[in-house]
Amino acid sequence: MQINSAIPEKFVKEATQAFPDFFQSGFGVIYGSLITNTGSADSDLDIVFCCPEKNLDFFDSLKEFVVTFHITNSLAIDNEISFENKLLVSFDQCQQIANLSLLKNGHVKPIVKDRKFLESSYMQQRLLLNILTTPHLAFGCLVSYESLKKLALKKLLSIAQNISRPSHQTAVDSLLYSSDSTIFGEEYLGYKDNSLIRQYLETILSQ
Repeated sequence: MQINSAIPEKFVKEATQAFPDFFQSGFGVIYGSLITNTGSADSDLDIVFCCPEKNLDFFDSLKEFVVTFHITNSLAIDNEISFENKLLVSFDQCQQIANLSLLKNGHVKPIVKDRKFLESSYMQQRLLLNILTTPHLAFGCLVSYESLKKLALKKLLSIAQNISRPSHQTAVDSLLYSSDSTIFGEEYLGYKDNSLIRQYLETILSQ
């Protein structure tokens, strides 16, 4: 896909130079507004790193690198969810997407806007699912990435097939809005309603 900002490409270059051993088996995924070209002056670089096993010493080095990159490039730092809960995940954590329970009686379970919920393993799985099913830039060991992305796409297809929706609502609409259209975006499945996201979801659902 075409990248709409020089920042992601710059980050990929610097990260792969800084941590060459990590990318032999692990990978990174940049997502969010700097990929979809919807960023603003207070945007941050949304990034997650995935690896066979988490290493706390490596996490500290990675966090320092990411924070320094943000400061050097005049990017905002988003602390709504701490780095400890969003920056580095293991393959096992990614694979838990397959067991993610998002629906109750055909409806998407609500998001609770408090620190405990936002930093829970359940919310981490919801975030990973969203990351891998929206426009993003993956780099590093793409064999591992493709395997986990395929798992996420399969999960999203299952959600779309089992979600309750009124007859006037399309499958894509049901991933963007609740059945009564009152819950959407970050309060729902995390997908923003714009032409790029709609096209991306339509492509997934057509598979």
